[in-house]
Amino acid sequence: MKDKQSFSNPSPSFIENDKNGFHLYQLEKGIIYQGTSQDKHQLIFLLEGEAKISTGSYRNHFYKNDFCLLPATQKVSIDSLTETILLQFVFDMQSFQIHSCLFMQKAKDEKKKHNFCFKPLQITETLLLFLSLQKHYISKQLSSKSLEILKQQELLFILQQSYTRKELYHFFYPLQSYTLDFKEVVLQNYKNAKTINELAEMMGYNIRMFQRKFQQYFSTSPYQWLQNQKAKQIYYRIMEGKEKLSDLTKEYEFSSPAHFNKFCKLHFNMTPSEMRKKRTKEE
Repeated sequence: MKDKQSFSNPSPSFIENDKNGFHLYQLEKGIIYQGTSQDKHQLIFLLEGEAKISTGSYRNHFYKNDFCLLPATQKVSIDSLTETILLQFVFDMQSFQIHSCLFMQKAKDEKKKHNFCFKPLQITETLLLFLSLQKHYISKQLSSKSLEILKQQELLFILQQSYTRKELYHFFYPLQSYTLDFKEVVLQNYKNAKTINELAEMMGYNIRMFQRKFQQYFSTSPYQWLQNQKAKQIYYRIMEGKEKLSDLTKEYEFSSPAHFNKFCKLHFNMTPSEMRKKRTKEE
């Protein structure tokens, strides 16, 4: 197990590896490995040691026999607290899509409101046997395209058999934005996000990538679009007339009634009170 010839000696930016398949690394104690994952996703399996891993704004402590998901295009930092052996699995959605869609389809009964929680899954006995064999293949330099495809299919099968659909749904949640239409995912999630950064994180994107993709799909900036959606909601609530204007001010987190008035003036050319009066006259 300690045969150093079986391991790659990683540079601090090994996180940016974009070659599909399994890669085995031995990390030195006290070294921080940083990089930005490319257009591919990664599963990181800790076979030995412990490390602190962060992706985007999420950070957690991982121990032997933990594994985690690192979504594409994220800034990643791995702080090796001990000598650590990890198996990195790099993949794209073309090879993974059918199975990740399966996870999403099986989880249709899950609540739509869900924030990605960067927590590890524990490696099960069956999964550990698979990873040990994969580690052996790498150390013996046994590799071929057909073997890679078979091992990937086997990994996905083991995941489906070893974990509940709820566990897989939560674990692979960031990939939802890669398996479903981007626009559809935005429409499903925007009401649960207070800021653009929060929405981007919810969907598994860094902010720059999210803004670029959003512009492509909606032909406007995320900020402008969210403001317009907020305006539509507020207009309906004001004209419906069921709630006090002071309650709406608090619910939509305006700093003061004057701030609420200014927002309505900008979007509707009337204050909330004027809108209510207009509604009364029209009845």
